[in-house]
Amino acid sequence: MADLVPEEVNRSGGEQITLLQDNELFAHNSYCYQEKLLAAGYHESIGVILSSALEPIGLDVHPFLVGWYNQKVGPKFQLDYPEDTLAFVIISGPDMFEKCIVPYVSCKLQENSDFHTKDPLDDSMKHVFGVVKEDLQTAGFEVDTLHDFDLHPSRRPKVLVQTAAHVAGAVQYLHKSYLPENMQRKRFFEKSNLSGVAIHPTYGGWYAIRGVVIFRDLQSPMDGQKLEKPEDVQIFSKEDTIARVIELFAYNWQNNEWRNMHPGLGLKYSTDFQKYLDTESTQRWDYVKSHCVNLNHG
Repeated sequence: MADLVPEEVNRSGGEQITLLQDNELFAHNSYCYQEKLLAAGYHESIGVILSSALEPIGLDVHPFLVGWYNQKVGPKFQLDYPEDTLAFVIISGPDMFEKCIVPYVSCKLQENSDFHTKDPLDDSMKHVFGVVKEDLQTAGFEVDTLHDFDLHPSRRPKVLVQTAAHVAGAVQYLHKSYLPENMQRKRFFEKSNLSGVAIHPTYGGWYAIRGVVIFRDLQSPMDGQKLEKPEDVQIFSKEDTIARVIELFAYNWQNNEWRNMHPGLGLKYSTDFQKYLDTESTQRWDYVKSHCVNLNHG
């Protein structure tokens, strides 16, 4: 194991820590933080530590305040925390299949050859979020985690992850309600409740927003540090282009054209990951298990 924490974290009051690398996360139920993660109140240091833990498995983190999110959503979707509560949105990049799903399933199969899960992707995310929550709580933080797929009994999402990523300055969120009414009627008249779509400046559409980590006991400003709201990401500005991206996502998302409307750095899901996503949900376990077995015997 290597020390992944930059020197400035130690100067901020936190203790030197070590983090598991690559698929060690999936072989152990811990990131092996030392007892004290860092002095509470240093949101930049917390972000560095979360990034150091999650980037090796294809995940990005971006901080935001609950109040920024609550200002953008209706009362039913607001998060029940003080407005200045610190949170982080978790985003999976184009290589999360190779860095997260496959290592997770491989380790589970090595532990138990009879291991089975209906949804390897969601299961790997549950594992990662569970480890993050457990280790942060062990370090003395009060933490809640919400997945993109978490629902209330009424089937209402517990968090609108696209909005969270937008206010964190990670993506541009596009929705028909942001367009002139005449354009909405002309382009979207047959669908009244279209979902919006979020585009990433680096990944284009080749990514996903997986959930949020909320620090119940940390509010901004903290120890004199204030988390400044980032500028909104603006990838598309022309109304016709915005309408086109929304249309492609809403009506024909399977062909991935919407993902390529902004090329970013040209990064895309691998052929293996695309095959996984194109596979019927009932067959995905067989696909990823076969993929892992072939890798282990390769």
